[in-house]
Amino acid sequence: MLHVLPGGGDIGSALVTNANVQAVSFTGSTKAGQAAGELGGRHFTQVQLELGGNNALIVMSDADLDLTVAAAACGSFFNAGQGCMVIGRHLVHESIYDEYVEKLAATADGLTVGNPATDDVDLGPIIDERQRDKIHSRVTSSVTAGATLRAGGTYEGLFYRPTVLTGAGPGTPAYDNEVFGPVAPVIRFATPGEAVDLASDSEYGLDLSIMTADIGTGLEMGPAHPHRYRTHQRPDRLRRRERAIRRDAPLRQLSTLRRRGGEHRGIHGHAGSPCVRPCRTNRSRRNVRPPPCKTRRRADARIP
Repeated sequence: MLHVLPGGGDIGSALVTNANVQAVSFTGSTKAGQAAGELGGRHFTQVQLELGGNNALIVMSDADLDLTVAAAACGSFFNAGQGCMVIGRHLVHESIYDEYVEKLAATADGLTVGNPATDDVDLGPIIDERQRDKIHSRVTSSVTAGATLRAGGTYEGLFYRPTVLTGAGPGTPAYDNEVFGPVAPVIRFATPGEAVDLASDSEYGLDLSIMTADIGTGLEMGPAHPHRYRTHQRPDRLRRRERAIRRDAPLRQLSTLRRRGGEHRGIHGHAGSPCVRPCRTNRSRRNVRPPPCKTRRRADARIP
């Protein structure tokens, strides 16, 4: 049975503190998640927190620019940027930086924004006026801090134009924080080590992607187990996150990998056990159906 209880913090607090509720799974902002976690600790309620992310995309000098820009635009602007897995920071090698910015800005300008229920559009609305104003404040304050607006930065009603900012590095609001809107800050780097440092210098994280034509270049940034187009093992140098090493794969296969837990990203586990246990099946087998649970198997055995 599914119950939907609309409301604000009062409803959430009542659920977490209710003696009949044994576990709570929360998805939302870091601030609200901290409050839920604190209440859960006081009342011995198990709490799972899925909080924010400010995910980086590293673009190496040998990446296919057309493919990369298409993937990057999808990563930053899908769902109007309202998702914890969207790309929030674009780290681009200095040799291709200008061309990358030009192509990304042109892509953003060419996207249509409107009501997806009535029109054929690329981006829909922001959830409400409060969030729209928060997004716009992050953009305008970043420009005031020295960033350059290359595309977007305007809105009509709840429809915010996809936005590209250059020069919005560490110290600017759109780069340092989870914007939760269609905003793409772009900065340059000179060496892979600098890119690693920039990607790791965040209180958030969650995902990281690397676009390169040479998988060896990506593997040099940390140990990884290549699995077709991506890696799934934890890198040593890229702390608290995993990364996708792209081999110019199709856009539909772009993936930012999920490495959860720690600081402002959330808590995933109850009573010392992981919420989702790793699959034990052979990775080379695809579309493997899990075996039925023991309870179901015993129930089936009683059916004549």
